[in-house]
Amino acid sequence: MSLTAGVDRLRRRASRPIYLSTLQSMFASGAGQFALVISGICAARILGVEDRGQLALFVLIPMILTVLGALGVPVALTYFIARDPSNARGVVATARRFAAAQTAGIMTLHLIILIYLYRDASTSVQVAAATTLLVVPTKLAQDYGNAMLQGQQRYRAFNITRCLPAFAYASSVLAVFIIGSGHLLTVTLCYVISTAAAGVATLTVAFRSLPATMSPERNPHVGELVKFGSKALLGAVYPTETFQIDQAFVGLFLSRIALGTYVVGVSFTNLPRFMAQSVGLVAYPNVAGTSDKREARKKVWRFFWLVFAISLVICGGLEFATPTLVPFLFGDAFRASVGITQILLISSFIVSIRRVLSDGMRGVGYPILGSIAEVTGLLLLIPALLVLIPMAGITGAATAMPIAAAGGLIVLLIGVAVTGRQDARQFAAEARVAQSPSRILERAQQASYLAVAGSLAQGEEP
Repeated sequence: MSLTAGVDRLRRRASRPIYLSTLQSMFASGAGQFALVISGICAARILGVEDRGQLALFVLIPMILTVLGALGVPVALTYFIARDPSNARGVVATARRFAAAQTAGIMTLHLIILIYLYRDASTSVQVAAATTLLVVPTKLAQDYGNAMLQGQQRYRAFNITRCLPAFAYASSVLAVFIIGSGHLLTVTLCYVISTAAAGVATLTVAFRSLPATMSPERNPHVGELVKFGSKALLGAVYPTETFQIDQAFVGLFLSRIALGTYVVGVSFTNLPRFMAQSVGLVAYPNVAGTSDKREARKKVWRFFWLVFAISLVICGGLEFATPTLVPFLFGDAFRASVGITQILLISSFIVSIRRVLSDGMRGVGYPILGSIAEVTGLLLLIPALLVLIPMAGITGAATAMPIAAAGGLIVLLIGVAVTGRQDARQFAAEARVAQSPSRILERAQQASYLAVAGSLAQGEEP
């Protein structure tokens, strides 16, 4: 495929009605959430409360390392590709050189952490933990592949590949549940193999979608990718949710049983957040591809109010349904998760609307706003957890979440307002500059007309 043909195809794809791409993304998120519910139920019933908490820790460690170690470069990859689709292959070539060293460093750190945490654990737990070493490289492969597809606005392929890990894991753990011979190592292997298969598939599809040749335009340097990515890092990865800091505090300061109860409550809050994420995944490259900042901001608010309405309906419905759904789906052993779920749903609503606003403003060119909001949330969350967990256990941990979420949203709204005023002043200055040449010409013409009129009044030839 030639460069021109590839760029034309990307432009046609970007010109499709955005609502259709948004609906497709929401459908994919709903399907992914369904798969996570299936896998969550099966894993909980196979492992019980304590081993379910152990599995949560296995998943959490490589996730945190991968997200932090990536330095936001996949987020920057999406932005630079969306801004200049013709140079997609050049941008990817720059990121590719950085990713190899990045992967090796993160895997080494992961190994050190596992040795420290599980040096005194049983052999079966150590073996299960060791298998998760494969998660880091394959998770990075998927993150980079999805970033490439998102930047090119290849939403169909993007939606399929981002759901692959959830469906692969749900299918495998469901099979284990049906067979009835599962344990911690078996379920961990289901997760590791599913992540690996999805990572390889995603990266393969993403590379095949790139234009065959590079654009003559200058490729961004690694430093440019890291600079943009580091500014957007916390705002793009949502550390409070992605790093599951509340779960880490529960697991470390309470017990694995408490963590197992808490995780079941968290599982019901995924749907509104995933719906918001699905809209944000479309909003980010769409807004980034809009050169007029005023129009870009209008798009941001349209996406924001869409997510506001959707999240309000979902969270409100789940508030009334969880007393029935939790014991029905997970069993009476998890009935204590009902109150946790209802508190966390409030946080989930706030996080959902904050997420899409952060994604949209990143596309406008303000990646730092979302990061500032996330830092604010973290600064509120950690002390709240330290105070409330000793007072109220897992209920205190859940209560800390909406407090942190609300603080982050307030700061983000302030940032949006401040940058809006800055942009308005810039628009006004640009308008004055644009009008200056025409005003000078108009005044010169007026002066010449006056000179001619004066000459005629004196009876002179002009």
